[in-house]
Amino acid sequence: MQIWWTSIVIVIISILLMIISIRSGQVLYDMDKKVTMLTRLMNYYASILTNRDAAAERTLFGYTDEIDKKFVQAHRERTDTNLKTITSRMLRTKISGLILIIFGVFMMIILLNHISTGEISAGMYISFVGTLMSVLNGFSWRIGSILQNFSGLKEYFKEFSKFMNLEEYLDISDFAQPHRKLDFEYLEFVNVSFKYPGTDKYVIKNLNLRLEKGNHYAIVGANGAGKTTLIKLITRLYDVQEGEIILNGKNIKLYKYNELASLFGSVFMKITKDKTAVLITHRIGSARIADRIIVMDNGEIVEIGSHEELINKRGLYYKLFKLQSSWYER
Repeated sequence: MQIWWTSIVIVIISILLMIISIRSGQVLYDMDKKVTMLTRLMNYYASILTNRDAAAERTLFGYTDEIDKKFVQAHRERTDTNLKTITSRMLRTKISGLILIIFGVFMMIILLNHISTGEISAGMYISFVGTLMSVLNGFSWRIGSILQNFSGLKEYFKEFSKFMNLEEYLDISDFAQPHRKLDFEYLEFVNVSFKYPGTDKYVIKNLNLRLEKGNHYAIVGANGAGKTTLIKLITRLYDVQEGEIILNGKNIKLYKYNELASLFGSVFMKITKDKTAVLITHRIGSARIADRIIVMDNGEIVEIGSHEELINKRGLYYKLFKLQSSWYER
């Protein structure tokens, strides 16, 4: 009996099952990563909705319903992704099983002819088919599972390699080196735009702003206006993608981290006397003590002036002030 061709068929089936397992590993990794991202997003929204520290801001700006909608949306998307993950795993199992069944039936039909001609006995027929199916089934479940896990790990190490190859900005040895103490003269944003890594939305858009020595500034605006991002850029927790930040006439990227650290610090709103201070606040009433108030909206500066000037202008600052005043008066 010549059934050498079965070896070729087994190799083809094996390669097909390997491709399914490898592809399945890649898809499942992407789905698991998406579930993790959505879970973190849900936890963030949940913390805003339940955290006592955010209660005042929720009340002042009335964004509870909007955040609740985003939480529900993230929850639904995570549920859908989990369902797709389970479906994908089941589908891979069914496809692999179907391939084995088709191959098994094919082999049984082909070998039946050899029984009729007396080339093989019924016992040898059953033994051969059983052994062949056992080998392929073991490959499908064991080797397939190994290949699937290997494919997922390969995707993980791709991202891990990207992380390890990121430029190291902060050198701990830098803190041990002697450095000159800087005197603050002015800080200027020149056509600065910024979006967080992995996103396409600009948090800061074409911003121009100059902070002078000795003045007190207040940055106000609704949640997400870009206030905190400005401070992150000043302290170089992030670097701008477009434009530049000038400190005392020199690009801020040319200073050492320890030199910048000698300039900036968190202080209370009396210690700031005779120093340059930037106040970031949601409470408009607190901004009245500042020399200049910077009003932000959607990553842009829309108004600059003193409290009296901005009230008389009756723009966004005026609207925010009146909105919060109504809460205080109740």
